[in-house]
Amino acid sequence: MLASPPMTRAGEAALLAPAALLGLVLFAAGGFPDQVPLRATAVVVAAAVWLALAFLGRTPLPRPGRSGLLAAGALVALVGWTTLSILWSATPERAWLETNRGIVYVSLAVLGALVAAVRPDPAAIARLVALVLGAVLAWALLQRAIPALGPDFAIAGQSHRLAGSIGYANGLAVVAAMAMPLALWLAGERRTQGAGLALAVLALVAAPLTLSRSGTVLVVAGAVAWIALAPRRIQALALAGAAVGLSLPALALGLGLEGVRSAGPHAARDGAVFGVALLAGLALAPVVAPRAASFRVEDERRVLRGAVAAGVALVLLGLAAGSFHAGGPVAFAQDRWHEFAAAKPGKETTSRFESVGSYRWSWWKEAGRGFAERPLGGHGAGSFALTHLHLRHNALSITRTPHSMPLQLLTELGLIGLLLAGLVVAGFVASVRTLVRRAGPATRGPLVALVLLVAVAVAHALVDLDWEILAIDAAPMFVAGTLVALSAPPVRLGRARPLAAAGTIVALLAALYSLGAPVLAARALDQALTDSLNAYDHANVAHIYDPLSVSALLAEARAAHARGDDGLAHERLVDATQLEPENPTPWTERGLFEWRVLGDPCRGYQSLNEAFTQDPAGAARGGPLDLTRRAVNKGACG
Repeated sequence: MLASPPMTRAGEAALLAPAALLGLVLFAAGGFPDQVPLRATAVVVAAAVWLALAFLGRTPLPRPGRSGLLAAGALVALVGWTTLSILWSATPERAWLETNRGIVYVSLAVLGALVAAVRPDPAAIARLVALVLGAVLAWALLQRAIPALGPDFAIAGQSHRLAGSIGYANGLAVVAAMAMPLALWLAGERRTQGAGLALAVLALVAAPLTLSRSGTVLVVAGAVAWIALAPRRIQALALAGAAVGLSLPALALGLGLEGVRSAGPHAARDGAVFGVALLAGLALAPVVAPRAASFRVEDERRVLRGAVAAGVALVLLGLAAGSFHAGGPVAFAQDRWHEFAAAKPGKETTSRFESVGSYRWSWWKEAGRGFAERPLGGHGAGSFALTHLHLRHNALSITRTPHSMPLQLLTELGLIGLLLAGLVVAGFVASVRTLVRRAGPATRGPLVALVLLVAVAVAHALVDLDWEILAIDAAPMFVAGTLVALSAPPVRLGRARPLAAAGTIVALLAALYSLGAPVLAARALDQALTDSLNAYDHANVAHIYDPLSVSALLAEARAAHARGDDGLAHERLVDATQLEPENPTPWTERGLFEWRVLGDPCRGYQSLNEAFTQDPAGAARGGPLDLTRRAVNKGACG
């Protein structure tokens, strides 16, 4: 039976370093960067060095069982398959990016496993993760309370949806959903009641302010799942109710005050009002939590049945109201389906919650068509960005992923990629079942909360692009590693294994090159933009660092043209189209160059027509393609 060991101050201090590394990823690896931020490599270095020390016998080594080995081996194989797909990917540059992202995720899982080997205490690990998630949510809400700390809403196109350090509103909502089970568990523990209820308040306020429909639903689902699985369900229900009550004032103000969501003259005032309401809810949490945690009733089953009935009745009432407004349940279902299936951009206001419309259905169909074309190995990692351009019907629809992890695996890595991902999940589930079965009463609560955290992340990945942003899936991967390691006791090697340690360091060096080369290439390209005299040299250095970079080849072509070497410029443009023949961008630049610079509308038309073939929706009526076609029709090709 797994028991929770006593936690010493030294043990708590030892967890601060992994917490800092996890926080670094959540705060510094958000948004949609074109390469893995170098700061995220700190996790790779820490995991590799720590693992090497474990092989040398200096620290406990995780010893996962068969199911754990299956999960770990399949995850490494999935990253290896991603790397191998560079050979056939429609965009090898993005396949390299996906490989680097996978390296960081594997390192996070390894780091979690090593933490669990050193300190096999689920409660301490759960507190560590809750601390990091709470900091992310608190920072995001602080930006809303003090508008000067957040994004500039005066910039055209700036979304008013709460995103925080994650840089993606839906992603921040997932962070809130992952925090919810941990928050309710902490709120039920005597030493952390106030902190846990405060974390629940942060999650309940943050998620709706992201205007994420799926994320907000998952926050509720996470709370309901915890209540259903908690050892003291009445207590969990009372704490969840208290969290809702404490969060409602700040949430109502956050959604209702126009200044909080704009760059208007009242932004600072409204932000301050929102901040005061939120601070009041957080300040009351330590006062309310002990009372809610001590809530008792004579007939718990009756109360729980009543709560379930009330929840179901509320859902049915909402459906009945929608059906009445639509003219009946059939018409209501048809309207919702047509709304979901119609490809259109999502709204950026609270009216999002009244709609199910987005581009997802069209993206999912495109992913399905891409899979049907190459079912075994897919089009290569990162390739959906080009598959989407080939198949889209709306130029306003722009995406890199189909917003569904299984469909992305199918279209990019084929059945083999999906099979490997399935083995990862199967091994993880088997490890968790073993772990929970062996858990004692003191450890069952934090274990269930950690498992629900991973489950929330997996559920959201079915309908969104979480894997693309390290800051979203960093915590689930770290937690998954800890759970797999906790499923079997760690070992100390009787003798050192220097070859294994040396192999780990060699793998680290290879990973550092893989992670660093694209970053150095990007910096060289930035220098090419600012140093016009040496632009070609900088672009050439970028190409040396990253020979898979189309951007580097295009920068070389522009720089060669600027210094009067149009022959070299055309060679680089041809190289770019050969590197990514399914990418319309290099074909467009090549066509424009051949038409306008070389004065050859015939070749220009052929290149521009190839760009049109790769992205039919991207061609503007009356644009270069139409103009060169007219020239060809008038005999430009002789």
